[in-house]
Amino acid sequence: MALSLDDRILGEKVDNYCSSDEGEQEEEDKPKKEAEPKASCIPEPQLKDYNKFSTNTGPKGVINDWREFKRLETERRAEQEKEKQALAKKLSMTCRSHLDDEREKENDDKLLQELESFEDEFLKEYRQKRIEEMRIALQNVPKFGRVVELSSSNFVDEIDKEKPQVTIIIHLYENNVEACEAMNGCLSCLAQEYPTVKFCKIRASDTSLSHKFSTSGVPALLIYKGGELIGNFVRLSDELGEDFYVTDIEGFLHEWPKFGRVVELSSANFVDEIDKEKPQVTIIIHLYENNVEACEAMNGCLSCLAQEYPTVKFCKIRASDTSLSHKFSTSGVPALLIYKGGELIGNFVRLSDELGEDFYVTDIEGFLHEHSLLPQPDLNSRIIYDRITGEKRAPTAQDEDSGSDFDVD
Repeated sequence: MALSLDDRILGEKVDNYCSSDEGEQEEEDKPKKEAEPKASCIPEPQLKDYNKFSTNTGPKGVINDWREFKRLETERRAEQEKEKQALAKKLSMTCRSHLDDEREKENDDKLLQELESFEDEFLKEYRQKRIEEMRIALQNVPKFGRVVELSSSNFVDEIDKEKPQVTIIIHLYENNVEACEAMNGCLSCLAQEYPTVKFCKIRASDTSLSHKFSTSGVPALLIYKGGELIGNFVRLSDELGEDFYVTDIEGFLHEWPKFGRVVELSSANFVDEIDKEKPQVTIIIHLYENNVEACEAMNGCLSCLAQEYPTVKFCKIRASDTSLSHKFSTSGVPALLIYKGGELIGNFVRLSDELGEDFYVTDIEGFLHEHSLLPQPDLNSRIIYDRITGEKRAPTAQDEDSGSDFDVD
């Protein structure tokens, strides 16, 4: 018996059919079995694991959803319990009451008071130690309180054998000179006011100075410290007059400038370095250019003279950095400009024409002395510049016979 389309879909089988004529049925089924393919069965749907959602709305789907809800609720309760325990533990460790805050504040105040008292004690102890150290240092510094009279025999020893921290001020004087008598009186008062400063005096005629200096170079002050000359003031009557007072000398020494080096100028500060300088300071400015042999020689000479004359302000500036013409920058250097009191008192251009391309310190020093642009140096320093090498050296017998490089005659 043939199966209908509906029977095949419903999975009905021909074996379930019973016929009265079995032989006929077998004959009819044989060719059909050979001719028709065997019908395939529809597979049953496979059940998958629950993936936290379900499209089944029947009783089974509701039960699965309820089970998943209970599982999530149990996990959430466990997490909340853990959070509560952690919060309780944290509160038990950090929770502070108002009394605890007040107690800690009192402890902090006590600690601050102890630190302040300790700091006060430490500062007091440190201050006492410093005072003691200063007292011991002052005890080691000799006190004079008077003007020491020097002679040609002890002049060098009084300078070289003195302690290096002592400042020595020596007055070169001559008798019957009004300005020298005023200077001696002023130094006597200052010696009592400044007992740690060694004030001395010596007649210029008792030294190896020339007669011209003894008559026209006094009163003069030489200042030494550590065995070196740090100040040299000649013919102070020109600046202070013939009659002056203690306050004049004291102010002069307090305001005394010291340079000891060559100051590099620029177009921005050129005018200020001249106008704002003290009127008693001599300013020597070198106009130079790079890669010029004579300019390099001049820079070296001025560096040496700046150490020898610390009260003179030596400066240098490139000519091309000023408003000068290009022609001057190429053919007018080296040049020297000398100012004092804001006024130009000396102007020397193209010095290589007179000194050559290579010259020494003594050449520049002698040139400036010839024009009265440098203060007279100390003749008792026993150090001169060699005319050949330009280096400092001790004087020889030939120098003494021919006169020192610094002779003012």
